[in-house]
Amino acid sequence: QLKYSSTINGFTALNLTKVDVLTGLKEIKLGVAYKCRGEYLSTMPASLSQLQDVEVEFETLPGWDEDISKCKSFEELPVNCQRYIKRIEEIVGVPIRWIGVGHNRADQIDRGEDYEIREE
Repeated sequence: QLKYSSTINGFTALNLTKVDVLTGLKEIKLGVAYKCRGEYLSTMPASLSQLQDVEVEFETLPGWDEDISKCKSFEELPVNCQRYIKRIEEIVGVPIRWIGVGHNRADQIDRGEDYEIREE
């Protein structure tokens, strides 16, 4: 849904909130594709009749145990957290500029106005 939403709305950057609540999970699953009756769909189904037959294909990423609430830059985040964020960027095709790392409004990493997805 995020990829579809970013496509129709023309997002140029995303705000990924509540990343801190994922701390402590052994694995994190990302929905990466929709299948209906064995065939991959290019977008999320729009009809309820098709939606009832849809299976979501998940990709499993390793979690992290480190506290991220004090992180002030992307590079301070645990490697698995960085990989999780980068994978979302790859799937959606839109840079994640803001990353919520705690329960307060100010607990946010801002990667900057000029941040772009970089090939590694």
